[in-house]
Amino acid sequence: MITRDIVLHVFYLLCGIYSYTVYAFDRSRQRAPWARWLFLAAGCSLVIRAACGFAIDFHVWPPVLARCLRDLKSLVGGFIVGLLFALIVSGELTGKKVVKDEVAA
Repeated sequence: MITRDIVLHVFYLLCGIYSYTVYAFDRSRQRAPWARWLFLAAGCSLVIRAACGFAIDFHVWPPVLARCLRDLKSLVGGFIVGLLFALIVSGELTGKKVVKDEVAA
């Protein structure tokens, strides 16, 4: 049975994946190549975290493995926070705005 919480979980998942992957490769901002890879790694990690959440919510695994999935979900969440913290500290989260030179004719 699909509940409101699961639908919200899917919505937040899709918004997060979209923002991490598309925002990283936005052409209006210039970022270091490693920062783009960190954004992509954060998006992929978010997919893993959501898959663990769905497996827990739908009771796919036995209770022993469900506990391991909860631990993995927490671990991946901490990994995502660490990646975002690295981007914030380095200043690559917002990137540098690309200014296009206008040709005076």
